[in-house]
Amino acid sequence: MAESRDTKKNHSLRNFKGVNTQADRKVIDDDEFAWLENVIPIGNGNAKTVYGPSAALYALPGGKTCYYMDEGNINGVSYMFMFCTDGSAYQVNLLTFAQTVVGAAGTFSGTHTRFAQWKNERIVLIDVSNGYFDWDGATLTAYKGTVASVNVVNGGLGYTAAPNVTGSGSATFTAYIGVDLAGVVTAGTGYWVGDVLTMDAAAWFPITGFILPQITVSSVDASGAITGANISTIGYGQTGLAFHVHFIGGHGSGATFNLNERIVSVSVNNPGSGYTSAPALNVGYFGLSFFTGTISGATLNVTIATLGTPIAIGQTIIEAGVGNLGTIIAYGTGTGGTGTYQLSASYTRPTPFTMIATGTGGSVTANLSISASGTSIGTYAGRVWIASGRSIIFSAPNSYSNFDPTQLAGSLVMSDETMKGSIVRLFSANDFLYIIGQNSVNVISNVTVTQPVYSTTGALLISSTTIFSNTNITPSIGTTMGDSVVSYYRSIMFATDYGVMSLTGSTPQKISDPLDGMYQNIDFTQPISGGVVVIFNILCLCYLVKYNDPVAGVTRQLLCLFFNKKWYFSSQVEGMNFIATAYPVPDVPSVWATNGTSLYKLFSNSTGAVSQIIQSKLWDMTDPLVTKQVLKFGLETISSLPSALTVNIDTDVRTTNYSATGGSVMLWYNNLNQPIVWTNNLSQPITWYSTGYVFARKDVSNVGNYVGITGTATTPGVTYVGFHLQYENRTPWTGTPF
Repeated sequence: MAESRDTKKNHSLRNFKGVNTQADRKVIDDDEFAWLENVIPIGNGNAKTVYGPSAALYALPGGKTCYYMDEGNINGVSYMFMFCTDGSAYQVNLLTFAQTVVGAAGTFSGTHTRFAQWKNERIVLIDVSNGYFDWDGATLTAYKGTVASVNVVNGGLGYTAAPNVTGSGSATFTAYIGVDLAGVVTAGTGYWVGDVLTMDAAAWFPITGFILPQITVSSVDASGAITGANISTIGYGQTGLAFHVHFIGGHGSGATFNLNERIVSVSVNNPGSGYTSAPALNVGYFGLSFFTGTISGATLNVTIATLGTPIAIGQTIIEAGVGNLGTIIAYGTGTGGTGTYQLSASYTRPTPFTMIATGTGGSVTANLSISASGTSIGTYAGRVWIASGRSIIFSAPNSYSNFDPTQLAGSLVMSDETMKGSIVRLFSANDFLYIIGQNSVNVISNVTVTQPVYSTTGALLISSTTIFSNTNITPSIGTTMGDSVVSYYRSIMFATDYGVMSLTGSTPQKISDPLDGMYQNIDFTQPISGGVVVIFNILCLCYLVKYNDPVAGVTRQLLCLFFNKKWYFSSQVEGMNFIATAYPVPDVPSVWATNGTSLYKLFSNSTGAVSQIIQSKLWDMTDPLVTKQVLKFGLETISSLPSALTVNIDTDVRTTNYSATGGSVMLWYNNLNQPIVWTNNLSQPITWYSTGYVFARKDVSNVGNYVGITGTATTPGVTYVGFHLQYENRTPWTGTPF
């Protein structure tokens, strides 16, 4: 005897969760979706159609192809930087879409250039072949083949003025002098240990821009006479007088010191270009020159007394006890070291007098700028960090251009066995510099500079060095997909071949389990890029993948989006090959895409058609052993337009297709209660629909052990409130015997 059937029953989907492709469609949770595309499941009864992409906002010139892009902010203006396969690059203003050429074809490799933000004044770039650059919004500076810095090998002695430093090529330099403490001349009385004494500015004639030397008392005798002292501030400037040894300050008086003025640094005024090796540098003022003479107006009559070379045009003339008299600008004839010289200023002095132009023994060497190429770059702790292979180099403090090791720049090599292969990405976030490899992640932190150590005579014993912590936080999880690394709240997100990982603190966690079913159809030969975007005031993580769609039978670009433990999908621009996050509105992240030739802003068009797919679970209605017949379909929506939805009533056996309109038909009647028929200018009938909240119903039919829905639509601006089925149970235990 056949079992009796149950009465008609209802089933509703209103408590919207995210997509679950990990399990079979028949056994996911009742409120999960088997697929959800271009609809964000914000909350219960609130699944909104996402906005579509903008029209093309910018097109690359001449048919160029962009393979990588990212946002940079220069002087408060947000730009998208687009790098092309011909080695060119373009800066695009994200408000006006005005174009600026960063580099013409061939400037970069055309295969791998990456960049990082330096403050908000420029971007710094590394190319896999062509080296290191910076761009300030108007000028691209290439550091390969330029002079980056100068090392002082020997500061020399007795320099009363900073010497000229010259070399081959177009680079130019400026030297600066300071002092060493050579000894105590007069010990004075009444001093305390720790007293800080400063060069007497009245004796050390006023010099613009000079930092006066300071001496710290290290030991005294019973009368307060200084028995030990060291230089605590070496002084810094371009002119000085070594024989002014009077210092003031502290508790005592009368102390004088023997000083040696030396070269302390050389700055690079113009880095030049085209160097294949560091140029040899020459230090001017070849020897010690004492001379006497008289001044009449601006004419100097000189007799060379001892040593030294004749005075040259451009040399500074210093009078003992007075200071800088001027610079030689011309000279007449003379023999035996005598001559008549023209000064750049006019002075009246007693005659005869003694002047000196001293300095000897100084030597310096040039350092070429960073010539290494690289694959990743980051800015962290006031420095630029560049990775190549397993090596990292970093700049000097607060500098994007100085990679001189003597100026506290440096390098490190990742020698730990935890890292297999090369460094994939440097990424600065959460007060760390993440070093992301193929299978591991390290962090650099606590970057500091040690203090130099001097002897009691002021000689440098131990130079300052840069130190930091380099800690492995996960030895088994990493990525080969550097462009997928994204900061999302306090976590670092990145894609791998086996899922999307969230790294919070030192614990990596896979967050893409619900995508396992579709993940196997991603084409990992194509790059995966990521970003974050605000959609309906919700911050979403976003990844662009190339998806081999088994349902449509095509390969297409798909965005995988995540928030609040929910995943959903979006399809925006056909042929997208890269996405990046930008902030043209300062505090609202938006995601932008290129199809290789043009630039689009995604999720920004509220009126264009959007292709939606909504696929529910195949419900067993608590009993998979009983067949069900679906009788009615109900659709709750909120929309300003009639929302046409094509509905498939799915079962485990077959699919039936229906169309439903999320808008109630409005019927018009005249005062005689007769229906009014509206027609257009072609005499075709017009149907009126209500908008806002609508509950539409439709008679449908399908039979199976499992039932569900697949809806497709293109109407923009729809909020889906609920999906409903009416069904009745039929025959139990149907199926094919085995």
